[in-house]
Amino acid sequence: MKTIPWISSLFRDSKSIKSKLTITIYFIVILLLTISSIFFTMILLSQLKRSLVKRGVMITRSMALVSENLIASFNFSEVERGAAELVENDIEIVYVILESDDGKVIVSRDKTAQNGASSSDYVISELRAEEDGNVQNMEIRMIEHNKMECIDVLSHVKAGDKTIAKLRIGLTTKYLNLSLYKTVFIAIVMIIAFSLMGVFISIRFSLHFSTPILNLKNATEEMQNKNFDYKIEVLSSDEIGLLADAFDEMRVSIKTYSSSLQELNLNLEKKVEERTRELQNVLHEQKKGDYYLTANLLQPLIGNFIENGNVKIEYILNQKMKFEFRKSSAQIGGDFILCDTLSLQNKDFRFLCNADAMGKSMQGAGGALIFGSVIRSILNRTQYSGNLLQTITPAEWLEDCYIELVKVFYSMQGTMSVSCILALLDDQKGHLFALNAGHPAPVLYRDGKASFLVEDAVNQKIGESFAYEKIHNNNLKISSIQFEKDDILLFGSDGKDDILLTITETNTREINSDDSLFLRCIEEAKGDIHQVYVVIEKRGSLMDDFSLLSVEFKNIKA
Repeated sequence: MKTIPWISSLFRDSKSIKSKLTITIYFIVILLLTISSIFFTMILLSQLKRSLVKRGVMITRSMALVSENLIASFNFSEVERGAAELVENDIEIVYVILESDDGKVIVSRDKTAQNGASSSDYVISELRAEEDGNVQNMEIRMIEHNKMECIDVLSHVKAGDKTIAKLRIGLTTKYLNLSLYKTVFIAIVMIIAFSLMGVFISIRFSLHFSTPILNLKNATEEMQNKNFDYKIEVLSSDEIGLLADAFDEMRVSIKTYSSSLQELNLNLEKKVEERTRELQNVLHEQKKGDYYLTANLLQPLIGNFIENGNVKIEYILNQKMKFEFRKSSAQIGGDFILCDTLSLQNKDFRFLCNADAMGKSMQGAGGALIFGSVIRSILNRTQYSGNLLQTITPAEWLEDCYIELVKVFYSMQGTMSVSCILALLDDQKGHLFALNAGHPAPVLYRDGKASFLVEDAVNQKIGESFAYEKIHNNNLKISSIQFEKDDILLFGSDGKDDILLTITETNTREINSDDSLFLRCIEEAKGDIHQVYVVIEKRGSLMDDFSLLSVEFKNIKA
């Protein structure tokens, strides 16, 4: 029972069906050979022993018949001579002993006797001869005679019905054992030979069964790797051959199905790509339509609506997002410029506004659209109010305008914010009132030098939560600036400073971080905003919406 787990583990750990089949067949062959060898050896031993017993019976019977007449004539010398011949001429006969009826030894010839010493017998077992009618008055035993194993055959010598002597003949089993050893040796040689033959047969037999199964395994692995051209070669016509044929038919079916599926997927991918492209084109066209609509809505809100008089007003507005819609070119972005006239205190003021709504393309444009709509509404309301607003000062009007914008954008909860400069200009006296809501500082170009106008305070951007808090605390700052003749004042969004200067070999972008670069560009362009734009483009590429508003004071009255 202890060998069963070992055999079980041997089969469990073996990963090759060829090894399992070889081991199984080899064990069966060896087991059958061993059992058959032992069985035939035992049969041979029995047959040799029976043959030896039968021979002993025949010799004893013949000797007893001869001795019967010789004893009757008291010719014991002939009996002794015959016994001596038997012992000397037959290597298997160890002794011949003739005893009288009362147990006295009459004749004794013994190969094992030494110096006339008496023999010592030890009975091992009783034996039987074949029942052929010639073993009457005989006793057969297996004895140990002087330390030699012998078959002892005893025959009663009779005269009529009376026993006159006992004849004992002993045959040694030594040569029987030698024959047995030879037989066992031959059996072992045959076992080894048949074992080697069994190895060969088991390998051939296992290959016959394992090779088709291994071919099926290899074909399965190839199919797992999507190699459907691997053909199974099984030449047998048994069940394994039928299984291989069925598997090969399945391979062909899967290959056909896979090819069809691949073709279908390829066509499907093409159709999906075409449909996606069409949908993207439609969505892109719709998006451009939204851009175009927003651009058209912004168009009447942006621009310079002031006729040049004492001041010369110019502006550049270049939005980053440019597009074409139905053969019409347009641009959209968050920068905003508006110049218009309104009347306060029976005096005309020039309203100047430069704004930048946070966000790219549509988000920025949406903020600019709301901002411009509110500004235009405030301007229109001021113009149509007439005498109602004649007592309000320019600073108060700017504060009211800023507060109204903050309230409108506050409802959007921080999703939109706008930086701007709101200014009212008295172009007769060159006096400017300005409210800066988080916008870059204006630049004054005077006597060939450009410099930033340092403001006392900058208010919060429109749309930030702090801006709403400050209008309730009445904490707004308005700048008042007096200009001279030939001064040029420039308002610009932060896009004027967002310049991509260079791109290195490692694709590292160098972006401008020097605020004074804009001042140098103004000085190089001598205050001309169109030349300023050209000079900036020579320095690098603009990365954001660009807007620039210029006010030049030509004639200022004291």
